[in-house]
Amino acid sequence: MRKDYLFQFLFNEYQNYIWEKFQSRIIPHEHLKQSVYELSQRNNISVKELGKSLNSKEIYLIEIGTGTTSIALWSQMHGDEPTATKAIFDVLNFLTADDEYNEFRKFVLNKLKLYFIPMVNPDGAENFQRENAFQIDINRDYQSTQTIESSILKNTVEKIKPEFAFNLHDQNNYYSAGNTNKASAVSFLAPPEDYKNSISDVRKKAMQVIAKLHETLAKHIPGHIARYKDEFEPRSFGDNFTRSGFSTILIESGSWQNDKNKSFVRKLNFISLLRSFEIIADEEYSTVDPQLYFSIPENKETFFDLVLRKLDLLYKGKKYTVDIAVNREESYDAGKNFFYYNGIIKDIGDLSVYSGHEEYDLKDHLVMPAKIYPTTIDDEKNLTSEFLGNLIFEGFGYVKTKNFFPDVDYVALPVNIITKKNFQPEIKREKPANLIISQKNKIKYAVINGFFCDSIRGQTPVVNGIII
Repeated sequence: MRKDYLFQFLFNEYQNYIWEKFQSRIIPHEHLKQSVYELSQRNNISVKELGKSLNSKEIYLIEIGTGTTSIALWSQMHGDEPTATKAIFDVLNFLTADDEYNEFRKFVLNKLKLYFIPMVNPDGAENFQRENAFQIDINRDYQSTQTIESSILKNTVEKIKPEFAFNLHDQNNYYSAGNTNKASAVSFLAPPEDYKNSISDVRKKAMQVIAKLHETLAKHIPGHIARYKDEFEPRSFGDNFTRSGFSTILIESGSWQNDKNKSFVRKLNFISLLRSFEIIADEEYSTVDPQLYFSIPENKETFFDLVLRKLDLLYKGKKYTVDIAVNREESYDAGKNFFYYNGIIKDIGDLSVYSGHEEYDLKDHLVMPAKIYPTTIDDEKNLTSEFLGNLIFEGFGYVKTKNFFPDVDYVALPVNIITKKNFQPEIKREKPANLIISQKNKIKYAVINGFFCDSIRGQTPVVNGIII
């Protein structure tokens, strides 16, 4: 009975438990501090400061539950992977609520002792970068333990000696669940403890929990669950914690259609964690065949941000029909709190085995490189929206300017700025994705810095151009 009503609730009433302070993509450390303080005022919550990061930002341990089975969970070892941090606060918001689900809360918290370490890498989080302030990947620092942050995590978890450990991450948007056109919304891994990928009793328990989680999530997102590749990484925390006797479960937050801020994937994290607590508290995993873990399809990189299908491309007077794949490489300008992109052509040819988060069938359309506007722009005020909008559908993706934009990588304009001498637009792999697409000599579409523009609908959704 408990399972039936709980998991209907999780999908239908999740909005009631969202931690509202965490709505933007970035979680400022100050917001984390405020949230930790707010939780510390609630019943049954204990908060400790474990130490400070290299740049003196606090790292916290949040405890709840009185049970005999200990579970440690940590998030944002990689600063640009905030989804699970948000979900942790959703979970804690739920566990400290007082409503008709108190029976479930009481069951879980009487059985389990939960230890949360949100935002292990607050310096990386502040700049939305993978590494810490010293440019070290914390999740490759278990053996050397050169960073303050990895030392804090390692010492804390080894002191707790949890029966289960949850290593919470984000993965990029380019993974599918097996060789399918279904994006991986969530990926799991029971990390191995050696190069043989041995299945010890410790790893077996993690595999069994994952198999039960898959069973639950498959009812809601069938075909969108994957298994992360089983490769031993001797420097990583998950692999070494398995070796230390902690049944470790990696959860990777993936992608979902039209979910740029990963709000739905955040919800899947919330569901996965609460369901895991139930599985462990009830010892449901104990009767599960661990081989079911291997029935979960492996993550495959089969997605691109944009795929243009069946385009005609001229080369030395001959016409070829090709697909073109584009990825938009994302960066973060912390000073301006602005995400900007660099659109790159990643592949050309027969891409029928790949999928795009955005796809267009362009049969009988001709593709050419976007042109450079012939006149140098001598006044930044001339770069108006009207002027630039017309440029795109006249075939121009680049302009030359006087030195308006020194020492920057991008402009918040739908055009690319040329500063290099002898730059020539071309359609090649790993080159800028700036294309003009025509039919019967009339420009219909364009790709500017990896963003698809539609002249028919007047859509030019370009976030930024780049400085070349």
